[in-house]
Amino acid sequence: MTKYLVMVLLLAACGAPDSRPPSPAEAQRLAHIRSMPAAAITARVPTGAGVVVLTGRVDFANRVGDTTMTTEGRTDPAATGLLHWDRTELTFQGWTRPLRRDGSELDTTLLLLASLHTAGPDDPAALRRTVTWLRSTQLNGTPVDVFQGDHLTYWVDPAGNLRRLEAHLAGNSAPAVVDVTP
Repeated sequence: MTKYLVMVLLLAACGAPDSRPPSPAEAQRLAHIRSMPAAAITARVPTGAGVVVLTGRVDFANRVGDTTMTTEGRTDPAATGLLHWDRTELTFQGWTRPLRRDGSELDTTLLLLASLHTAGPDDPAALRRTVTWLRSTQLNGTPVDVFQGDHLTYWVDPAGNLRRLEAHLAGNSAPAVVDVTP
């Protein structure tokens, strides 16, 4: 029995692809994801108050977003409404407050989305040193390559479009997941 279990584990390990630095072509595709001007998003952000779901649009170039926000399992007025944000503040149901940089899961995710855009592509050579290719897979019927950076996982299609971003937030075992439709 033990010999059989060891063989199964060895076969499973041999069949799993190893992570590696991205190829030059993969790094080139990854370098362009932050120059996307705007996209539709659906985000799931785990918070202490429940999982917040954002559905709407982010204008990455102008660093603003407009979404509908709902909190799974809640029906109170603070759990559902329209949310607008930029790099400095958020507006929800008519009240406005500064975005907090103190580690709040929702604020951290909104700040990440507001700062994702760059005017030009990232340096592919630098990406080859700092990002790891994890695997090729499919996401909603689209082939993607999955790359791991520092606290972020990028799902990139063959055209170089970001299709999913996972942010591993401090103090949370589940990542914030942002599905992107260019």
